[in-house]
Amino acid sequence: MDYVKRIAAILTRKRATVAIIAILLICCGIALIFALLRGRVQDIFTPAGREMRVYFFNSQAGQLQAENLPVNTRDFRFTSPWENDLNWIHAAFANMQRPPGRNLSSVWPEAVHPVDYIVDERILFLLFNEAYLDIPPLEEALFRTALTLTITAGPYIDEVILRAGDINWIESSATVFNAPQISSARLANLHTILYFVCESGDSLVRDYSIITDANQRETELAALERLIAGPAPEGAVSFIPTETRVRVLRDVDTRSIYIILSGEFSTRFNGSHAQAQLTIQAIVNTALSNSVWDIRQVFFLIDSARESQFHGVQDFDRGFEYDETIVSPTHR
Repeated sequence: MDYVKRIAAILTRKRATVAIIAILLICCGIALIFALLRGRVQDIFTPAGREMRVYFFNSQAGQLQAENLPVNTRDFRFTSPWENDLNWIHAAFANMQRPPGRNLSSVWPEAVHPVDYIVDERILFLLFNEAYLDIPPLEEALFRTALTLTITAGPYIDEVILRAGDINWIESSATVFNAPQISSARLANLHTILYFVCESGDSLVRDYSIITDANQRETELAALERLIAGPAPEGAVSFIPTETRVRVLRDVDTRSIYIILSGEFSTRFNGSHAQAQLTIQAIVNTALSNSVWDIRQVFFLIDSARESQFHGVQDFDRGFEYDETIVSPTHR
């Protein structure tokens, strides 16, 4: 009987040992599988094999150029995939500010940084600090386009809406094809954004121009003179009589400017009511896009006098604001 009890005790101890070993093996296996899955999950949730297409400026080619850079998955949290859109955005911000490869340069302005952002229905709403408003026009176009192309290259974001102060800039993968064809020499000069009437007569066309003989603080006037002188770019027309003379008065306290046009602007204008509306907005957008001051609205005077209407456009004596919505999508 004692012999049987000793055998039973031995077997009990062996079973306990085997059970403990089995439990340890199971725990180790689970930990290993968990570690492998964690890396695999991040591979799945991080698009393009932990790489993203990041856009920089190629000064030799005069255009934006993409470079594949790794996404730092160590910064990614082990979370569900719908939260990784924020991780993707963080990685895009970091990669755009890293030193790029040969012949490329970052287009991220040094003093500019995002202060808040949210993602809603695959749209990124991104708020920048006030320094964004001081970016020269062409450099702003390069930065905005590069940022949009980089972020929308992933599977999380379809559209980017940038905001700085009270101004919105809207870009999406459907409307941005590439940045303007700009040479490094052109970037070194005073560059302006001009707005012309689209040939279709239903929108404005944005064009980029270089001015070498203007004072930095008189960019509104220089841009308006260039707009009047023309010529309009391909696919656009100008209804401003070339004989028109222009002056600009600035009221910084009310954030307004007064554009004083000579009588030829009215007497020799030969467009329709709709073309008159677009011409007015083209002048407004041009003036506000190129102002180095914090200007929000434009008032018109013809020969130093206010007019209540202009070729069918009522309330011509009111203040006009910048309008991005009427710019042709293929020229934003």
